[in-house]
Amino acid sequence: MIAAALAVVTTCGVLQGLPQASAHADSADSGPPKGTALWASAEARRTGKPVEVSALTTDTSVTEANPDGAYKLTISSIPQRFRTSGGGWRAIDTSLKAAAGGGLAPAASPAQVVFSSGGDNRLVRFSDHGRSMELTWPTKLPAPVVSGDTAEYRGVLPDVDLRVTADYSGFSEVLVVKTPEAARNPELAKIRFGARTVGVGLRSDGSNGVNAVTSSGETVFHANQPLMWDSTNATAPTAGGTGQVAPKAAAAEPQDAPQDRPQTKPMQTQVAPDAVTVIPDQAMLTDPNTKFPVYVDPTFSRGRKHWAYIDGSSGLRDNVCYDNSCKQSDGTPYPPRAGRYSSAGAIRSMFAMDTSPLPTGAKIITGDSNQKTTFSITGTWTPQWSCSYEVNVDLYLVSGINGNETWNNFSDSSHWQSVNKQGTASGSFGHTGCGAKSLTWNMTAAAQKAATNGWDITTLGLRTQVEDNSDQWIRMKLDPSLTIYYNRAPSASQVTVEGKVCSRDQSKPTLIGALSSRQAPKLSALVSDPDGDSIVKTEFNWWNKSVSPPPTSPGVGYDTTAHTSGARAYVNAPPSGMLPDAVWEVWVRDYDKWGQANGGLSAWTGPCYFKQDSTKPDVPAPTITAAKDPVTGADPVYSLDPSVWAGQPGKTGYFTFSLPAGAGNADVDLRGLAFSGHLLDG
Repeated sequence: MIAAALAVVTTCGVLQGLPQASAHADSADSGPPKGTALWASAEARRTGKPVEVSALTTDTSVTEANPDGAYKLTISSIPQRFRTSGGGWRAIDTSLKAAAGGGLAPAASPAQVVFSSGGDNRLVRFSDHGRSMELTWPTKLPAPVVSGDTAEYRGVLPDVDLRVTADYSGFSEVLVVKTPEAARNPELAKIRFGARTVGVGLRSDGSNGVNAVTSSGETVFHANQPLMWDSTNATAPTAGGTGQVAPKAAAAEPQDAPQDRPQTKPMQTQVAPDAVTVIPDQAMLTDPNTKFPVYVDPTFSRGRKHWAYIDGSSGLRDNVCYDNSCKQSDGTPYPPRAGRYSSAGAIRSMFAMDTSPLPTGAKIITGDSNQKTTFSITGTWTPQWSCSYEVNVDLYLVSGINGNETWNNFSDSSHWQSVNKQGTASGSFGHTGCGAKSLTWNMTAAAQKAATNGWDITTLGLRTQVEDNSDQWIRMKLDPSLTIYYNRAPSASQVTVEGKVCSRDQSKPTLIGALSSRQAPKLSALVSDPDGDSIVKTEFNWWNKSVSPPPTSPGVGYDTTAHTSGARAYVNAPPSGMLPDAVWEVWVRDYDKWGQANGGLSAWTGPCYFKQDSTKPDVPAPTITAAKDPVTGADPVYSLDPSVWAGQPGKTGYFTFSLPAGAGNADVDLRGLAFSGHLLDG
């Protein structure tokens, strides 16, 4: 027996059946929040111009919604902006300015670095969310000479200057030893930087590097093994790679040395809770072949590693060079390079691209000449002093970098797999008629892999196609950029048949009665698109599950009316052959304007089931009983005996409807039954 309870309230002498649910007024639709992808898509369509999705902006990326419904994600491996305390974004500017509270700090930088303005021994303070590390010099520092991002403290020892430089992720400190006499100073046998820390403790990383670590083990600040190098310069570029001096006409070329190779030595470090001690290589300092000045450089950084290079040159295969940690003979950081110059070994460069704003499952757009997914970097110098001599550079999807990469541990095929080669780009750079310009590779395959797998970081590597030829090398600008165009798939849901929710349980299909006016029931589905694109087609598939053998292919129907996201699509189906009491299975999917090739096809809804029931039930009259209040337990308000006066207008009463047990009642459901009546005039 199936029973139903009903609450009744009387108003103006009329009994009204009410559902047991609260009525709520619809609130005004304020639209998607500003800055979200859906808001930006709507604005782009409205204005006909790209609109930034500010909710997806990061320090290295910007996402834009295009008027055609696609998204453009532009990623740099190097931070371009940082979030301010007010929540907005500001472009990075590492030029040093007077800091509030004293000292010198970058004008705008995520690296919270403050350098000494002189007068005491405090050299630098490096902070991050309440954790900090302060390094001191053994004696009082003079007022620095400031140039851009660098503060130079001159004469901290005889003929020795101390430079500190801010960058996007931290700072470097360089001792400039100017003469052989200065190099013999016993104070350069061990260089001790005093240390004070808050929220972190100093630890050796086991490889002569330094970690500033929290009590939970998180590394907040890090420095790899420090390096020292002299002022030995590489051989000038030659014509034809034969050792001949370049012709005088080349004097007008840009003075961008191809592969500056100073003599370089790694140094040992000693780490204590209150000090970091660097031990220069004394043999190098006293070697008569050493070219002065000599530079001694520990570099500290915070956060993830953004780029690195590995060097196959003899004596450098164990060197770790990430971000700006390795320097040229003039003390400036090495730029990205690839290939082999002269007698040196080959170099490869790697870039960690933050692809976390790329939605998992997004489809990279293909076949559109105006929306190509590419990786680009500016080439600045190639050999031969000729615009006709091109260097071939291969782009690879490589293993992630963590700041410990060397030629010996990162150059084998496990990191540079042939299956992950993305393509080859060629060019000549740096000469009259072919100056610095962009090298570009198609990145569709790697970007799709990143989207499919939901990668937060996608690491790309550059190497020359030929690495054993001294005339196959390239120098590049530190401006790698990944541009991705993508679309997100629509979705279909909430399938109904004749206005009823289509059941997911085949054993309990949704029941519909016989259709007298037509043979095809109306199927419907809610269609939507996360980008707000129009749904241009909705596909319905159905199978008769009550015939044997089952059909090998479904019936198919389409709603080809363009629907806005959030509307419902309809089709009448099956159009013929409806069997009495047959069970039908239904699947639905929809398409946005981009089509299947570009992620415009939704996933199937999954099966749901309905059944036509053409047999009318044989149902006796229900029994109606006055019921107690189900909440308070109070006695019935109304009486079903017409001789008994009870209740009053506006008074709620409860009744139970029930059917006797027996055949023919299995598909009768009294839930939701409503009735109306009149109070008897007394």
